[in-house]
Amino acid sequence: METATLQNIKIIHPKEGSDRGQVVGSDGTKLTIWRDKIHLVKEGQSYEIGYSEKQVGSNVYRNVQSVKLIDTPLTQRTAMIPISESGNDDPYRKRPTPTVDAERMFVAGALNAAIQAGRIEPLNKNNITAFVDVMRGVWTNTFGADGASGTEPITQRRVQG
Repeated sequence: METATLQNIKIIHPKEGSDRGQVVGSDGTKLTIWRDKIHLVKEGQSYEIGYSEKQVGSNVYRNVQSVKLIDTPLTQRTAMIPISESGNDDPYRKRPTPTVDAERMFVAGALNAAIQAGRIEPLNKNNITAFVDVMRGVWTNTFGADGASGTEPITQRRVQG
């Protein structure tokens, strides 16, 4: 059995009807891994992999036999995740929801709940329009426009009748 060290692996899962997938190292090394062994590896990790070679015709198959997780140095781990210097394009950074989207989510959630509870007929345009208008007013008076920041108690906010 031969061994290979694969860093920052990518997993190519078996296609439907097949039991063979692949693990690919950051250097491009590809090894065949059977469906029953895929649970032994996680994408982005580094491993010392024992494999056997089998030649079938002109193809050489390198089949994974054993897997050992390698504790990568911190510098290698951080290199696996793209980091921007400005931090503005970090896909995991929590961003504030724009007010217009937050209002839409609030109204849509309330409308969905009212329809599911049987309080509004889903095909009655007038009832839905009236409900949406009321819920937009609720949003505005509790979270939205005219200086309501959402931080002061509801009893201190301006309420429109």
